Amino acid sequence: MVNKEPFGRLPDGREATRYVLSGPGITVGVVDLGAAVQSVWVPDAYGVWADVALGYGSAAGYADDGVLMGATVGPIANRVSGAVLEVAGRTCRLAANEGPNCNHTDTSASALWKRVWDAEEGPDSVTFSTVAEDGEWGLPGRRTFSVTYSIAGPGAFSVRWRVETDRPTFCNLTNHAYLNLDGHGVGSVLGHRLTLACPAFTPADAQSLPTGEVAPVEGTPFDFTGGKALGDGVDDPCDQVAWGRGFDRNLAVGGWAPDGRLRPVARLEGESGRVLELSTTLPGVQLYTGNWLDVAGAKDGASYGPRSGVALEPQYFPDTPHHPAFPVPVCDEGQPYDEGAVYAFSVTRP
Repeated sequence: MVNKEPFGRLPDGREATRYVLSGPGITVGVVDLGAAVQSVWVPDAYGVWADVALGYGSAAGYADDGVLMGATVGPIANRVSGAVLEVAGRTCRLAANEGPNCNHTDTSASALWKRVWDAEEGPDSVTFSTVAEDGEWGLPGRRTFSVTYSIAGPGAFSVRWRVETDRPTFCNLTNHAYLNLDGHGVGSVLGHRLTLACPAFTPADAQSLPTGEVAPVEGTPFDFTGGKALGDGVDDPCDQVAWGRGFDRNLAVGGWAPDGRLRPVARLEGESGRVLELSTTLPGVQLYTGNWLDVAGAKDGASYGPRSGVALEPQYFPDTPHHPAFPVPVCDEGQPYDEGAVYAFSVTRP
């Protein structure tokens, strides 16, 4: 079931709408502003419901948001060194918005996460769409972006990212939801236990640009293959952790192949007993422990400080255009970019 309701007005007069998707054991709020996840309500082992997604209570909060709360990020999520890449022999120059480099493509009013997208409702889904013209953000192709949120079974919702283009282009979309399985605004997530099906990660330099190496996680703070608390290693003095003030690295999904199959990548367990199991078609996942969060005036009067939410962002690897050994996304005429993820919530018994 899908219901919609006004979500307030932006300073420039645009109106936003919130769509509420309800299914057994889950209620998800998504907004057309940024095609963002605004809330995720799920029960704990005692049947007590809580909203486990960090977010804002109206459009005005998202207008001033600098941390991409729940947003659809693209067309190129994460970083591109030198803010330049080549597509089909054409040199494409992006906005240099993080020193000489590009992070998340754009921070202007035309950014995907600042647009009010068109919306089409289904029985248990909503599809947001928006169009970018050839050359927009420095990238080729007239592109139609769509993001579909659907109820995917008891306690679960799915996200599908799709981009159609009339010429070769480059895409790497993700969702930037911050989660706290004990309830948004409750406090730190460092007590959450995380297990990742990721035997390797991509080390990066002090600017968070991958070196090109895909290194084993064994013996590093990024080894979550056996499960451990987020607080275990988040303050490790090694450069790979310290440069980001905590975990903020891409990890490689074990056994990935470009076959469009969903693969389990993460299991996150809160102290409340709520559990998230994340599956995705994508080859990587960015683990970010909200190290730079400093948000006042969030929904329900909440404030979010560092490490009050964790983001698990399915993605292609950062700076892929400069590292030929990394998996390469396909987005061409007749070959749309088409990726997805499923967020399945459950509980552990008390």
